[in-house]
Amino acid sequence: GSVTFVDGSDLSLLGATEELHEDPPNAVAWAAGGETLLLAGEDGIARVVSVASRSVVRSHAVREEPEAGKRPRCHPVSRLAVLGDGAFEFSASFVAAAGRVAHCYRLSDGTLEHVCELTSPVHALCAAPRGEPLHWAYALAVKGCVRLVSRAGAT
Repeated sequence: GSVTFVDGSDLSLLGATEELHEDPPNAVAWAAGGETLLLAGEDGIARVVSVASRSVVRSHAVREEPEAGKRPRCHPVSRLAVLGDGAFEFSASFVAAAGRVAHCYRLSDGTLEHVCELTSPVHALCAAPRGEPLHWAYALAVKGCVRLVSRAGAT
């Protein structure tokens, strides 16, 4: 599917992205003060879309490390959360979860900051409250528990 941008004040069509993949996104999240839209794909890809250009500026495959001699499994990216300030692109990161793995990427340059490999699929994901002096950056709900994850990836 593609993403269509509509002016909320008069419902006029502002434009759309090119066709990104066959299915609609599983999850979306705003970042960089509304200048960036994050999309979670059924194809295992998290996409960073520039609202101004209506184009994908980065794509990230969110996959588990394959077992020796096997291909990597492709799970849908089903959860997204923006970390950090979020209002300024250079200070924010985002987490995308697919199956039993969560990847944390820096928004400014797409650098993979860390990977959390889990024993069961991620059922829910949320960012820590902004402005709170917490030692963790986000929470992952998996079978039987909630894991708190630091910005460095420690649980």
